[in-house]
Amino acid sequence: MPAIQTTIKCPTCGTPQPALIEQVIDVGRDPGSKTRLLQGRLNFFQCPGCGFQGMLASPLVYHDPLKELLLTFVPPELRLSPIEQEKILGGLTQQVVNALPPEQRKGYLLRPQAVLTAQGLMERVLEADGITKQMLEEQRAKSKLVRDLVDAEEDARRALIKEQDARIDSDVLALLGAIARSAAGKEDKAFAEKILKARDDVFQHSTAGKRMQTQREEMETAARDLEVLGKEFSLEALVKLVAAAPSLDRVTALAALAWQVMDYAFFQRFTETLEKTAGGERERLTAIRDRAVEEVQRVQQAMQSEMNLTAGVLQSILQAPDLDAAIEEHLPECN
Repeated sequence: MPAIQTTIKCPTCGTPQPALIEQVIDVGRDPGSKTRLLQGRLNFFQCPGCGFQGMLASPLVYHDPLKELLLTFVPPELRLSPIEQEKILGGLTQQVVNALPPEQRKGYLLRPQAVLTAQGLMERVLEADGITKQMLEEQRAKSKLVRDLVDAEEDARRALIKEQDARIDSDVLALLGAIARSAAGKEDKAFAEKILKARDDVFQHSTAGKRMQTQREEMETAARDLEVLGKEFSLEALVKLVAAAPSLDRVTALAALAWQVMDYAFFQRFTETLEKTAGGERERLTAIRDRAVEEVQRVQQAMQSEMNLTAGVLQSILQAPDLDAAIEEHLPECN
């Protein structure tokens, strides 16, 4: 739906400024509007005079036809009476209905769901995508932990890492890594160094960090071994390399890198080698084979999921009425 061109007074300096306000978020017609909402860019205003920036308060109707979801929201700071709210939301909802072909006008359009806060609106949108409130709360808790780790002095950070070790997982490490990469390109070198120091401390002193370091080292070693093997590659040589792996982490790394050649013939040859052994060696090779099978299956499933996602994204883009907006919405999924 088209945005409304209006003029507002900056709440800080009072200077009249032009502004664009969107009141109908119709994902079916404008897929990019959902992204703008979730990223906090919907009805965003920045005063060129004093620099004030923030979200403009406005009644909203959110519509996702695929999920049969119709939400309404009136910011409480507008202090609209129930009659005023009903009149405004009724008009916005009618815009949604009028934009649909008659055969797509279903019963859910008669039962819009009201949300009381902007945060509640975004949570309902995410919930429809399968992201529960509990998942959001867990993510907020992890984000807070990352902020605490970054803000703490070295001794306090070491103590915090020890205290929160069980909560420091791959998500926390990934978030720290992303912040560190972002900070590296900033002009504030002191802040960048602070972030990098926090990241290094967490990787060196947390259980998850040490584990990731080990996995990275195993991956590098496996890559070198496979590079050497590649010069005179044979199925027998690959079986010997995997069978000689000093740890299951090395097996995981080898399988992750060489999964395309770890096919039925490879596992048949490996099983023949295994069956010639006994006792502890047989148990060790059985564990190696099981881990290799598990990792190859994991990579294959991940590749299939990525292919399905790509196909689904492409279909969504091609079927969207606004091609540019659809590309903008789905661009992060293609990276």
